[in-house]
Amino acid sequence: MLQSAAAVFDNMFSLMWKTGIQMIVFLAGLQSISPSLYEASAIEGATAWENFWKITLPMLLPITMVNVIYTIIDLFTDSKNAIMLQVLSNINTLRLGWASAMAWAYFFVIA
Repeated sequence: MLQSAAAVFDNMFSLMWKTGIQMIVFLAGLQSISPSLYEASAIEGATAWENFWKITLPMLLPITMVNVIYTIIDLFTDSKNAIMLQVLSNINTLRLGWASAMAWAYFFVIA
């Protein structure tokens, strides 16, 4: 149990370590939102929560989609990907049929 918790923590730390580009893209997206939108909503009497749900979040949705796609591609091309490590261990133990089946399945999932 402790080993699986450590593995989950290790995976989470590895994922958080690689989020620098995504944070820069989100900051660029936040800076691209016009301040006049927030000024107009303040004049209309909108709360901070309404500003977030009706201005910030809709304006960041395209950037969020780009970040999600970038993260998925980055995770699949990582050399320490769990699926690729399993394929490599099967190749090293000469279970080539199982390794090739896993590699093909992984290819079809990605493509």
